[in-house]
Amino acid sequence: MHHQYTLTSFTPGEVEKITGLSTMMQRDWRRRGFLPSMAGHARFDPFALAEVFVMKLLADRGVGPVHSKEVADWCAIGILWHALKTV
Repeated sequence: MHHQYTLTSFTPGEVEKITGLSTMMQRDWRRRGFLPSMAGHARFDPFALAEVFVMKLLADRGVGPVHSKEVADWCAIGILWHALKTV
């Protein structure tokens, strides 16, 4: 069985619609080092989108980005692994 995967990127506006994290907060988190800084226009790959999603969920529950960043990458791996398995 042959699978072909095409990686995509998401704009900050799309990330806001998917995760609920405002573009202003995304910019603030990039400046503070919680999200990777980007040269030019910001774009998020699926892994970064999953990280932002986890960080936003934890922020909604009172966990700040300092602490949520520590687990967001592991959670993002699980999210993407599950998404790829269910395709």
